[in-house]
Amino acid sequence: MDFTTAIKTGFQKYATFKGVASRSEYWYWALFTFLLGLVASVLDSVGSSNTVASLVSIVTLLPSLAVQVRRLRDAGYRWQWMLSVIPGFLLFVVGAVLAIMPMVNGGYLDDPAVQADPSLVGKSPIIDELMADPTFVAGIIVVLVSLVLLFIATLIVDIIFMVQPSKSAEQGNKRLIGK
Repeated sequence: MDFTTAIKTGFQKYATFKGVASRSEYWYWALFTFLLGLVASVLDSVGSSNTVASLVSIVTLLPSLAVQVRRLRDAGYRWQWMLSVIPGFLLFVVGAVLAIMPMVNGGYLDDPAVQADPSLVGKSPIIDELMADPTFVAGIIVVLVSLVLLFIATLIVDIIFMVQPSKSAEQGNKRLIGK
């Protein structure tokens, strides 16, 4: 499958989660969405909003999920592998809340000097106080650990699984039997 056919197929099967997608279809779609996102970001940087990039993300989200599910099925894996990023994401949210709570409770976000000049955040004694708060430090550590987990889950699903060759039913692909 060539680049333009993969893009056409991605939009023709906009929300089709049944069937399979070849490696070339998946990777050409991934390249297309990357390039489209890059162009949208450049257009947004010329202006002063994120409207184009947000719109591109919304428009390509469902077909990207669909082509990923079809590709996983084609390689002989269950679509549920896409859910492997959820624990890392939830851990990230918990860590972010832990890190933000001391800033809100301590009134650090209301500091008039920081509001007047946001560049003072890194030079303010507030940072020293926050780093002494065990809740803040724990939150930052949880955020960093969650980012590592998200990276590993994404690496496994998006790279390792997606580069696997197509697997036919005769080769043991249980996802294709009876289809």
